[in-house]
Amino acid sequence: MSWQRRDDLGLEVVGKIHDTLKISDQWRQDIDRGFKWWPGPFCQKVWAENSNFSNAQSFFRVHVETELFKGRGHNAEFELNLATEMAHASTSSLVHYTECETYVLHSSAYFTRENEEWLTKLFVGGSLLQLLEVFMMGREFAQKIKAVNAITGHPIQGLRDQPDPIIGAAHGWFGPTQDESRWTGINEWKQTEWAMDRQANHFESDHHTHLKAQFPWFLDQASSIDLYVTTDEPHPHYGNGLHQRMVIPLKLAPDRCAHTALMLNGMEAKDWLRCHTMGSWSFEDGQLEYESFIPNTLYGEGVLENITLSMAIRAQWVNDQFSAWFNAT
Repeated sequence: MSWQRRDDLGLEVVGKIHDTLKISDQWRQDIDRGFKWWPGPFCQKVWAENSNFSNAQSFFRVHVETELFKGRGHNAEFELNLATEMAHASTSSLVHYTECETYVLHSSAYFTRENEEWLTKLFVGGSLLQLLEVFMMGREFAQKIKAVNAITGHPIQGLRDQPDPIIGAAHGWFGPTQDESRWTGINEWKQTEWAMDRQANHFESDHHTHLKAQFPWFLDQASSIDLYVTTDEPHPHYGNGLHQRMVIPLKLAPDRCAHTALMLNGMEAKDWLRCHTMGSWSFEDGQLEYESFIPNTLYGEGVLENITLSMAIRAQWVNDQFSAWFNAT
């Protein structure tokens, strides 16, 4: 089904991304339920899965991913550096496709008619932020780890020498700002606290800038998966916004931890988990963490509560996943 007909919610979101990024027909190639396009000498892919009916409503999962660089068989040498770099993740995860030796930035979200208003703005903006990060990170990563950028060309037009104008606009939209986080002190903290009262074993909040929630950890009842939600930890590139960090209480060697982070990113990109993938598993300070940062530019009503709820779903999923792995050994 062509995305241009926009016959369902998933295809509507695909179309919204196309229109917002002002994608030229010259640099686009349509695929099943989506499209590829070349904003530079690399490719971004946007597509929607078919609907999944659950709890009396239809869910449409939409994906955006952009090629970053090639592994060329040296993945084990890259993993620790990559997982460490993703400690500054924003709204995309780092995924490795082993079959084509390609690393991509990936994000996905589950759309319904109930959440489309707040989620569409966030997700469409995140697709643009992903492009900006490929431009910034691709060169930086390639120099640090001696990787090769994933350079590809349009099947007819070939390589694109000059970046699309939308990249220049993105630099302005997501430039660092000293303005206070737009999530500081909003009324939505109350709804988020009510949600955590139902979802978490325990939580504490200052109702203004910080929330900490604790979730079950199968290996030790005295330990917990800890989620930190803050508005006063600015991103090094984007300034202030909404920072969420989930820490897993598991001691692993750094290389093993980094490999696990990338493996979890791959599972989230592939499996139907019902938690929005708008961040990345990473390695920081000797710990396995999930990092997400939403800049002020992408502020919207509903983001704080719903992204925090998504993190609660992720906490349950990763707890179950580690329990299954440990029981299988």
